[in-house]
Amino acid sequence: MKKVVNNKLFMVSLISDIISDFGDILFYLALMNYVLEIDSGKMEASISIVSLSEAIPLFSAFIIGNYADKRKYKVQGIINSLIFRFLLYIILAVFLIKSPTFYILVLASLINLISDISGLYENNLNSFVLKYIVKNEDRESTMAFRESIKESLTLFFKFIGGILIMYLSYSGLALLNASTFAISGIIFILIKDKILKLVPNNENIMKSNSTITIGTLTKDLLESIKYLFSLKDIKHALLTLPFINGLAGIFHMIFIMLLNKNDNMIIYSTEFTISLFFFIMSIGSIFGSILSVKEFKRISLSKLVTIMICMILFIFISFINSSVYMIMILIFINSIIEGILNPKLGAIIINNLPSDKIGTVMGGMVTYFTIGDLIFRFLFSLVVLYISLNNIIYMYLTFAIILLIYSIGSYLYKK
Repeated sequence: MKKVVNNKLFMVSLISDIISDFGDILFYLALMNYVLEIDSGKMEASISIVSLSEAIPLFSAFIIGNYADKRKYKVQGIINSLIFRFLLYIILAVFLIKSPTFYILVLASLINLISDISGLYENNLNSFVLKYIVKNEDRESTMAFRESIKESLTLFFKFIGGILIMYLSYSGLALLNASTFAISGIIFILIKDKILKLVPNNENIMKSNSTITIGTLTKDLLESIKYLFSLKDIKHALLTLPFINGLAGIFHMIFIMLLNKNDNMIIYSTEFTISLFFFIMSIGSIFGSILSVKEFKRISLSKLVTIMICMILFIFISFINSSVYMIMILIFINSIIEGILNPKLGAIIINNLPSDKIGTVMGGMVTYFTIGDLIFRFLFSLVVLYISLNNIIYMYLTFAIILLIYSIGSYLYKK
């Protein structure tokens, strides 16, 4: 089938995505600050719960992707997901009227978990739509552009979010989050008919009535992983990225605990420091996405992966020294590398996907890449209750050193 590019439709769908991202960013910043308002005796337990609530949705990505592939009306599924998330945060806003407590944090984490799962479902459906809006040969540059635009506005959103969380109540922040999902849903309703004109009729409707079982899920997951490893030039990245994601996935948790224990790390205020941390990540990702289009288009994934592991190792060392400015600088550089790597890897994979397997393979990819993230976050959520923060940092630093040795050895052996 001839591929179609509709720039106007692409931009409108991107705007819808960005608006819902604003709500997610705002509430995530609010949740991080909420943790610091819980009684200090339950700080470790609070961090543990938030960490688990972030890991579980990612691990469920493959199952969600499988359901997305078997969804009859994919565009309507995107709209339904946005409506569902709108209702979730309306409910949460009612509970957040009360003063911060540990039990409300548990509820907020649960709702955030459910919302993230729904968001993964929506993203898989969006991947299907993207397949018919963007040409294969333009996908890497388009994805880089998309990420660059999203990160640019995310940068602004985090700046605005950092201000809003200092003045709005947590209930107000939840309502604002809900409104972003409502606006995104309305936008998608308005462009629904135009999207359906680009998507083949026989792919709007599920072809198979097969039921989803543990057996079929396991089989599809193994086939997805086998497919990923069949692609050329990404084996080294496939073997190391799950662990890289695992190590990088706990940066913000360690940072928040350091803020709680060391007032010298606070810049202006706790809210401002947390916002600045995520703000720096966004700036790095923007630069990385821009650079990936031209300057780093030909650099190999293996080199990028090895450099990223080096940066992760340095970040853990900066955690030990509790140097907030050094942490910010290293996080910035690491985000640049990540911004270069993601579009390159994503384009290689999506360009080779059959349209009826996008959700399954992409879900399998996310599940595979987040295995390390899940393991390290579960480990973090357990050890944070029993051992000191410094020992936790040393433990993960050891993992980073081992991974770096393997990555360098693998790269040299390949050469």
